[in-house]
Amino acid sequence: MKKTTPAVPAGKQPTANHKRRIRPADEYFKLRRRAGTALARERVDHDNAAVMAELRETDCQLMPVLLQALRQCAGGGKLHPEIADHLADMIEAGLEGKLPMSWPEPIGGRATWRNRAEPEDIAVLYLAAGRKGLLKEKAYLKTLTRLFGVAEKNIEYWQKYRAADITTASNGYVSAFCYGQTIGAPSADAFAQALEGDPVFPKELPQAEGELRKAAKEYRARRGLPPLEP
Repeated sequence: MKKTTPAVPAGKQPTANHKRRIRPADEYFKLRRRAGTALARERVDHDNAAVMAELRETDCQLMPVLLQALRQCAGGGKLHPEIADHLADMIEAGLEGKLPMSWPEPIGGRATWRNRAEPEDIAVLYLAAGRKGLLKEKAYLKTLTRLFGVAEKNIEYWQKYRAADITTASNGYVSAFCYGQTIGAPSADAFAQALEGDPVFPKELPQAEGELRKAAKEYRARRGLPPLEP
């Protein structure tokens, strides 16, 4: 019997090795099945130690899967409902002082909010600077929509839930902050240069790229939008 090659769906290009992409949900359900089998076996064998060892092993393998699922979700993907339920159960258990089986014992430190500015935070800071008249670019809202590839309503939504504050001292020193980012500059021109970039240098050099353009590049990459033109 002649062997045939499966047809490639319209609009899809076959990969070199035709390997199927492994989704976090696939790995999650494999591990869930292993855990369920172990729990069912315990009722028959009554070997609690063996069951705990198996559950600890599956939990250890599960953590990278959950992390991958969350990273994909942060990049614009969707989180499988059962993975979301599992994470909710983990958080609820954590609030009761119960850690996942594979996690090490507490060392006394505490995890907290990630102190890192997201692209949207920088955009809101740029918007605040524009409204205070601190930028060389006067059409700052249009610049934001162009660089980030979004509509004005997106910028308005970001501003609603993200803070930015800018103060100018009597000597002209500008202090600005948004979540995870602080910019201090001796003058309004220096502050604008930090945000907008330095036109003295060629655009391909790092010195020319201000915080706004870096943020726009990151946002576009995260959302799968076309890259910025030079």
